Amino acid sequence: MNTGKMIIVVGIVVLLTIIGVVYFMFFNTDNLTSSIDFNDNVASVNGVAISKSTFDSQLAISVASFASQGVDVGNNETLLQIKTQVLSDLIDNELLKQEITKSNIEISKENIDNEINILLEQAGSQEAFDKQLVDANITIEDLRVNISRQLSTQAFLLQNVDLSSVIISDEEAEAFYDAGKVAQPDLPPFEEVKDLVVEQLLTNKRQALLNEFMISLREKADIETTSLE
Repeated sequence: MNTGKMIIVVGIVVLLTIIGVVYFMFFNTDNLTSSIDFNDNVASVNGVAISKSTFDSQLAISVASFASQGVDVGNNETLLQIKTQVLSDLIDNELLKQEITKSNIEISKENIDNEINILLEQAGSQEAFDKQLVDANITIEDLRVNISRQLSTQAFLLQNVDLSSVIISDEEAEAFYDAGKVAQPDLPPFEEVKDLVVEQLLTNKRQALLNEFMISLREKADIETTSLE
């Protein structure tokens, strides 16, 4: 993979996190059911139901995350917003899963091994890596499956969304910086933060393209949801 392509892939990982369509590294959505019963499920995507237990598990993770950031998760309106986002994320995950299956994308064992080795190096030792797996309550097999899903998602999006076409002009960067300086007069000079400004604008534009693509998938899909209130 050339350097430019690698940068785009790294960007996709970040963007997927932002828009909530990446498969959760330590959260498995395999317990999706195959029949629709809204007593036990919260949504249906092209006939595949998303179980309430899956939704509740991810909601608990999201609520805890927002609470740790000081968000008042006890507020009913805020909680409804979190629930809505969690359900939207799960629907997008299932849509991507179905589209990736249809596209016949295959991830090689070598690519998965490479990602495992990166995580192993980051952990510092095999012992530390094994402890991280135990702490996350997953096996190495679970991790390999999740890595395969992430790489499949990246490959699928690279095939369908032209992120390489996104460019930022000097004028755009300066205008973005000037707007930010109004709110934060103590910002460093433009030349010192230009690269950061350009990267933020690239992220914003790429995110918009990915959002548009996900909307197009939703428009073609048969989606049913239950009330979250």
